[in-house]
Amino acid sequence: MKTADGTRSGTGVVIGSPTADYRNSSGYILSGPEYLTMFNGQTGAAMSTVNYTPARGTVSSWGDSYGNRVDRFLAGTAYLDPSRAGLEEFKVDEDGTSADTRLLTAGDVHSNNGTKATPALSADLFGDWREEVIWPTTNNTALRVYSTPILTDRKVVSLMHDPQYREAIAWQNTAYNQPPHPSFAIQ
Repeated sequence: MKTADGTRSGTGVVIGSPTADYRNSSGYILSGPEYLTMFNGQTGAAMSTVNYTPARGTVSSWGDSYGNRVDRFLAGTAYLDPSRAGLEEFKVDEDGTSADTRLLTAGDVHSNNGTKATPALSADLFGDWREEVIWPTTNNTALRVYSTPILTDRKVVSLMHDPQYREAIAWQNTAYNQPPHPSFAIQ
């Protein structure tokens, strides 16, 4: 996990300097050292910390000049394919649309963000190759799942059986919440 001075492990150990504060007046951290730390998933203990590279570089080179995107490159999904050891895949997507393409207006729910109004997750949750969308209710007491009631004559393997599609579901939780894409065309 990407860490910095003052990060506290699950066991209370501070990584780097406990008093360093590199936030600018807008709350963005655009300077100071960064690290890559491996944590023990059961205890939260920091197992190893190394310097994080690549460097941030020029803030405006990332597409804005105030620091919104400079750390977005950390948002990727990596996995090791057991059949091809060492294979890693990373996905960050900034594609957007200027048109209103929503087909569903969900009531009494909220999105994960205010800029794109994306659901909490969109995925083939039920294994019928059609995607459902999930939004939390406005009072955050429940998740609402929307699906289609329309029958289909298409019969294909569940989308979750496709490795690229599974990666796409994971990147929704580590990068921008974008629609997942299978590695094949659905005809």
